[in-house]
Amino acid sequence: SVDIDKEWNSKTFVGTFTLKLTVPHPAVPSGSWSGASSADEVQYSIDGSLFTSYGVYVQASSGITTIPQIKEPLTYNWGTANGLDYHQDGVRYKERTIQLKCLVEANSFPDLLNKTMAFFALLTKNRTLRLKIVAGGTVLVYEVICKDEVRLVPDFSHQNKCVGTFTLRLTEPEPVKRVLSGSGSCTVTVRSKSPVNIYWGGGDHAFGVSGNDVAQTVSHNAPDGFVIITGEPNDFTSFTSNFTTLWSRLL
Repeated sequence: SVDIDKEWNSKTFVGTFTLKLTVPHPAVPSGSWSGASSADEVQYSIDGSLFTSYGVYVQASSGITTIPQIKEPLTYNWGTANGLDYHQDGVRYKERTIQLKCLVEANSFPDLLNKTMAFFALLTKNRTLRLKIVAGGTVLVYEVICKDEVRLVPDFSHQNKCVGTFTLRLTEPEPVKRVLSGSGSCTVTVRSKSPVNIYWGGGDHAFGVSGNDVAQTVSHNAPDGFVIITGEPNDFTSFTSNFTTLWSRLL
């Protein structure tokens, strides 16, 4: 319905209205995604498996470059003092939430189920997952978990084709990190005032490295060539590695 509101004075007569339109299939693009490839195409992968190898394409993303919310500092409400006493030893952040709006194109409904179930199996691991995004030669990596439901919505309106859409909601528990790149075995020597967790890739990790401002050295193979060191790089009092620093402090 369109309702017209009338307003007039001695010289003019003005009408205003709000036009509401409905798009029957807002999540389904008009063209075909099959075989889509480009040198500038953004690539998404989980634990080294490309989304596109499962027929999954990312239509839109959010949270990838969003700075997470700052944690509330400790407060003390002393009865012998006015107001509150705030204590904050540096800024600390809450977890990051990444949302990927995805589309799957299949030949039939069974084909759609086979593709999506194979893809969803990547998410059901009892550990963090390595999400990697490559855009224009820039590499972003995240250690994430998938703790929210993933709801597949099939669409049968396309002739000889079945399209499905879903939104993948991923949580990065430790959003502040240093990222290294290289090949083979990575050796890290770090001295930090706060605890450091190192993710070598493929589910391997070293938790609680340093943290007492005492230098510690650890080594491990990096299967995908990237090592994520979480914690607060600003607390590192010394740091060396045989790998190249890709991001000194990625937030």
